[in-house]
Amino acid sequence: VFLLPSFYEGLPVVGIEAQANGILCKFSSNMTKEAKVLNTTEFISLKETAKKWAEIILEDYKNFKRKDSFDEMTQNNFNIIEEAKKLEKYYINLNNR
Repeated sequence: VFLLPSFYEGLPVVGIEAQANGILCKFSSNMTKEAKVLNTTEFISLKETAKKWAEIILEDYKNFKRKDSFDEMTQNNFNIIEEAKKLEKYYINLNNR
């Protein structure tokens, strides 16, 4: 389980990486909604008690099955292979100027 109970956060790369690895993720509801890539990721309000966070996490963890998330990440425009190709093309174009 990956938890990110942050008050202020942009797009958390570490949260995207956790999802890419198929880990159950719980983010604070203060987080940008674009941070949710997988359906298993959930936002929880920081107004909730620590006990409530624990209850949510434990309940979801009981039913969680870690899986390969490549297809779902790709469908949501998080594909390292495609992005690497774009970056390579960008550098080649810079070099050819």
